[in-house]
Amino acid sequence: SMDIPMNHADMGPFVFAVLPASEVFDLAKKLPDVAVFARPVPLELLPRRFACFTDCSELVTALLTPDVVHLLAELEHYLEYIHVSDQHTKSGFGPNYVPAKSVRLRFRLPPHSSQRSALCLRL
Repeated sequence: SMDIPMNHADMGPFVFAVLPASEVFDLAKKLPDVAVFARPVPLELLPRRFACFTDCSELVTALLTPDVVHLLAELEHYLEYIHVSDQHTKSGFGPNYVPAKSVRLRFRLPPHSSQRSALCLRL
C-alpha cells in the first residue's frame, strides 16, 4: 500500500475509486466514503475487471487518461484499488496517521522476486 498525502488547499472535497468489480461490496466496508458518497460510473475504457466510483464525474477524464488506463490494463492482476479521497480516516498500514486528503494505492505483490521488481519499476 502507498498513501500519498495531498495538499489540503489544492484538493477539493471528492471521492474517486477504481476497484475490482467483484469486490465492490467487500471494499465498501473498508472504504466507507465510497459507499456513502460515490456512485458507479459506467466506463468502457477500463479493463472489465475494474469498476469506477466517484461523486464528481468530471474527474473521470482528468484522472483516467489513456496512459493511466494502459497502465491499469498492464497491472490489472496486481492492483487491489486506487482510492482518492478527502475522507481518509485510517492508514492502509494499520493504526498509523494518514492525512484525510490523500491518494491510496493498494497492490498484491507477485509471487516471484523478478515480477515484484518489474512491478516496482512500472510504478
